Amino acid sequence: MIEFAKLLDDLSADQRIFLTESSAEVVVAQLDADLAQTALDHARRLGWNVRVENAAAEEVADDLNPAFQPFRFTVTKPLAQGRVRLLTLAGFAQWLSETPSGLVQVARLETPFETGLFRVGNWTDEQAFEPTQRAKSPRTLVRETQQRRDVPDDIRAWLVPDETQPDWDDPVFCVWATRATRACLMAIATEVNAGSDFSFRGNAQLTIGEPEAGYKPPMRQFWQLQRTVSWIYENPSETETRFRLINYELGRLGRSSNVAITDVLEYMGVALESAKLAFQYSLAKVSSDTAKSLSDLRKSLSEETSRLSEMVRQVISAVSGVVFVGIGLIAARFSTSTPKLALIIMGFVLCCYVFFVIRSGKNHIAQQRNMRTVWRKRLYGYISDNDYKAMILDPAGKSEDQFHSAALWGGFVTGGIALAILAAVCL
Repeated sequence: MIEFAKLLDDLSADQRIFLTESSAEVVVAQLDADLAQTALDHARRLGWNVRVENAAAEEVADDLNPAFQPFRFTVTKPLAQGRVRLLTLAGFAQWLSETPSGLVQVARLETPFETGLFRVGNWTDEQAFEPTQRAKSPRTLVRETQQRRDVPDDIRAWLVPDETQPDWDDPVFCVWATRATRACLMAIATEVNAGSDFSFRGNAQLTIGEPEAGYKPPMRQFWQLQRTVSWIYENPSETETRFRLINYELGRLGRSSNVAITDVLEYMGVALESAKLAFQYSLAKVSSDTAKSLSDLRKSLSEETSRLSEMVRQVISAVSGVVFVGIGLIAARFSTSTPKLALIIMGFVLCCYVFFVIRSGKNHIAQQRNMRTVWRKRLYGYISDNDYKAMILDPAGKSEDQFHSAALWGGFVTGGIALAILAAVCL
């Protein structure tokens, strides 16, 4: 089978045949009689179903007369459950040109490898595969000057995990690496002019020509490109910032003349380190602003807690005053000739005083709760719900509980004094 696949790939590379491959069939056209007989013998040794047609589109069996060339034959491959099986490198390249995902088996593969979107194995590979979490689409960042979109919509198909160690000389991996190089360059460019060049713009602009068909960079440069693209797209919320930083660094090369793709890939490692330093600096600045914001939040909470403590003291003071004055009114009822109506009015005023103190505290608590709800997402959205509950809601809730307890007991005591004054007046 490997020999058959190599034969077809070699003939296709030399443009001696026209080859297309789907998940079920391999179709080969423009074969002369000798090549058709060789290919037919390979397919029959594998036990595969083969249909051969001559130039007149008539099906033939074993009589491959050169007078009726070129021949066309269709090979039906054995299928694999849940996997796409491909015989040739040309078929694998065609599959990559579509929307590659899932599990694919390529006959000539020597060392299996995985991307974020699919796994490539040989025809005996039975390993399962789970795609990685979807990243931000490069199409939302890269500008294209043509109607047909060439920039990949999903970058996961062109990135391999850090722990992956594929065989650099594996012909199947070479096909993928060639396409991955172009896709990754497009995914980090500011602008793509299809069929002509890629542009990287920072404080200066760098423009390079589009890589030639079949271009595969040196191994070290390829992995530098992979690390750079992985860093840009690893966190969707930070992708846009990292994308701009990389373009700023690559744009510096635009000040030089005659910059080639190899120069850009060689500089990629330096650009990545510089972009990481700039990104860390921006995070440090954000952290400083966040620390100031948290300090202001703590100060605001402290002031609110102090205000609630003060209101608790006001309730206690008001209730204490009611107790002392109420006892005085009861004593005045039996020791003086104070009119009953005056005692009732004074008792009512005392109860109203305590009521308004408690009511004022409750209004303040409701107002603070509403403010916390309104400003929660606007000012402190970066704080998680659990942290916000631990830092703000729980301490504020404890202070509110203290006030509610004081108000409840104060209300009971005030009500008891009011009833005592009323009973003394009625006796």
